[in-house]
Amino acid sequence: MIAISTSDRSPALAGHLRRELELLVLDDWEVLVRLLGAARTRVQRAVGDADRRHLLERLVSLDLLSTLRHDDGRPGRDRDQIDALISAMAATAPAPPQAAPSADETPTP
Repeated sequence: MIAISTSDRSPALAGHLRRELELLVLDDWEVLVRLLGAARTRVQRAVGDADRRHLLERLVSLDLLSTLRHDDGRPGRDRDQIDALISAMAATAPAPPQAAPSADETPTP
């Protein structure tokens, strides 16, 4: 799905641009969007805020769509690339902050 906005100045133009872009964006992009969505969830758990954006931008720059289109017989190769990048970044980045324990979880001396 592609969304285009003209802030209600020209809905007809927005619709025209969306239709034009949909001709350029093949259906397999949906698979890539789902894959990156799952990766984003893993990144949010593994990497602190300061490095998260950088890592997500690196994931988008990987040629994952080409990998999906030209599978070389190794199922999950795209996921392997993503997992390796997340692991490498998580190893060098500060962990995301943990939520403070609730009153029920606070140990008593």
